Amino acid sequence: MLHQDILMLVREASRHGLFPYLMTNGILLNEKLIKKLKQEGLVAIRFTLDSLSKQIQDGLKGEGSLEKIIQAMNLSNAEEIGVNINVPVGEHNYAELDEIVQFCISNKVRTLRFSPLVDSSQDFNKAVIKRIISLHEKYVEKLYYNDYAEYKGYQDFLKTIESSVCPGGIISININPDGNVTKCPYDDQNILGNINNESLYSIWMGGYSSNVKSADKCSVINFDPVDLFVELEEYFSKDIKRCISAWVAQIENKKKLCYRDLPCWYFTFL
Repeated sequence: MLHQDILMLVREASRHGLFPYLMTNGILLNEKLIKKLKQEGLVAIRFTLDSLSKQIQDGLKGEGSLEKIIQAMNLSNAEEIGVNINVPVGEHNYAELDEIVQFCISNKVRTLRFSPLVDSSQDFNKAVIKRIISLHEKYVEKLYYNDYAEYKGYQDFLKTIESSVCPGGIISININPDGNVTKCPYDDQNILGNINNESLYSIWMGGYSSNVKSADKCSVINFDPVDLFVELEEYFSKDIKRCISAWVAQIENKKKLCYRDLPCWYFTFL
C-alpha cells in the first residue's frame, strides 16, 4: 500500500488476466481507495490481524489499527471484494483462536489462515494444532473443504509432508527494509543479496542456483513436522480427516511445501 503506483499495478495485473490479490494490515485502506481498487480489478484482500484485543493489536500495529482493519473489512465486503484473514499465532493471541473464528463467521470472511510463528517450540506448535483441530470439529458445519477426496489414510498424509522440501526463494522471496533478500521472512541468516547493490532478478536467479535449489527441509523450525504430526494422529477425528484428504488432494503432486501451509491452519467458510 506504500507503492505510489498500486492502482496501476492492480489494473495491469487484471488486464493481463491475473488475479489481483492484496495482502495488507489494512491501516492505509479507506472507502475512496477501496472503491478505486475495486474499479481497477482487485478481487480479494487478505488482512493480517494479530489480535481482537485493542491493546494487543494497537500495541503491535499502531493506535487505532484494530478499528481501521474492521472498517476496511466492512468496506471491502460492501464492494464485494473477497475478505480473508491471516493471523500470526503466538503466545500473545493463543487464547483468542476460538473468538477469532467466531469473528470471521460473523463478518463474512471467506477464509481464515492461522500462521504459526516458526520460531516457536514444538510443544507450543503441538498445543496450537490441537486447539485448531478442536475448532475444525466445533465449527465443521460452517466450513467447506476444498478439493475433497477420499481419505486414504494418515500414512499418506505423513508421506506427503516427509517428501516435501522448502519452497522459499522459489515461489516467493523476502526483501527486508535494509534491502537484504532472503528466501523467507524467518530466515535472516542466509542472505541472497541486497537490492541496493544488484537487481532483484539477478539475486533471485543466482540465489536459486547457489542456495535454494539444493535446500531440503525448513532451516528455521527446530523440530521435524513429521514427528509432530505422528504425535498428533490420535487427535484427528473423522471431520479432520476430511480436512487432511482435501489438503493432500490439493498438494500431493507438489514437492515444495512450507510448514506454515500444512493442513488445519486454513478455515474456508460456507
